[in-house]
Amino acid sequence: MQQTSSSEGLLKLIQGISLFREFTPHEAQAVLRIAKSKKFSARQIIYEFGDPSTEMFILAKGALIVQSEKGVNIAQVAPGDPVGEIGVMTDALRSARVISAEESVGLVIPKKDLLNLLKKIQKI
Repeated sequence: MQQTSSSEGLLKLIQGISLFREFTPHEAQAVLRIAKSKKFSARQIIYEFGDPSTEMFILAKGALIVQSEKGVNIAQVAPGDPVGEIGVMTDALRSARVISAEESVGLVIPKKDLLNLLKKIQKI
């Protein structure tokens, strides 16, 4: 039962992201199949300004801080929020540094897998 609750929670997490909002439950499950859980310790750099956008991240638990190139905090990321999705879809380099404010866990979705999935289900 724990597995089902966890799966349902992750499915809701995926469906709450604007990129996936119009997905059917079956399509959202396909996103979960390509996603990998990743844990970050407090103050760990997740993305660095100027790096290639090779994946997106959806925060499930914890908190992230978005910083400008000069290290100024410009935003906070709460559970349920994605980071990196715009760069993945546009091929842009990372426009900010993202660090974990505390121990954080989320889903990493590789760009290549996501684009293949979107083409397969004709969402792009």
